[in-house]
Formats: sequence, structure tokens, C-alpha cells
Amino acid sequence: MSAHGEFIAYLEKRGIEHSGAALRPSTTATTLRPPPGLDDLLVTDGPDVELKEGRTDEAAAAYRRAAELTANDVERAFLLNRAEDSNRLR
Repeated sequence: MSAHGEFIAYLEKRGIEHSGAALRPSTTATTLRPPPGLDDLLVTDGPDVELKEGRTDEAAAAYRRAAELTANDVERAFLLNRAEDSNRLR
């Protein structure tokens, strides 16, 4: 089984929803603007960690620690990849 197939099986086994559907056109997007006085509104599009400047070391360490705790090879590879991505943001 391919790594992708293993990852999909992992998601399905845990009841995690997933989709490979294409994104909708940008013309269907909604623009969000913070109300006056609230300039630091943060809107995210997923469960990923939102990194602030100077915090990438902490994020990479958290991903590496999570990778140490899992017994699943696919999940470990995913977490280690995220740790590397965090390191590249420095």
C-alpha cells in the first residue's frame, strides 16, 4: 500500500473525515473584516498551529515530541515532516 493509502486508512480507522475534492473558485470566497478597534482578528482555515515570529522552535519541538509518542509510522512521518517545515520558517 502506498504512503497515501496508509494515511487514508489511518484517517478512516479513527473516523476522521477527509476529502480530495477540488477547491471552489475564489469568486465564491467570503471576505472577513474586523470591526473598528479590533485590528488583530485571526481567522484560520484549519487545525494547524498558527505560528508567530520566534515561536517556530517551540512548534518544531512539539511536533517532534508528538512523533516520539506515536506508534504509527505514517503519523510519525507526518509529524516529523511538520517539524521540518517549522524549522524552515526560521
